[in-house]
Amino acid sequence: STSHILFCNSEGVSYYDYRPMVTLSAVCIMEENGRFENSHSARAYRKGFEFLS
Repeated sequence: STSHILFCNSEGVSYYDYRPMVTLSAVCIMEENGRFENSHSARAYRKGFEFLS
């Protein structure tokens, strides 16, 4: 999930960080002569959807 982080130090300096998360998953189901096989894969990245293009 997307995170919103606020860092603050003892000197009064603060920094805001936006950390988007995108998950890409795929499932494959195959059948031949009554025999089924399936598999899946998933990847998650601390990036926005721009990495897909």
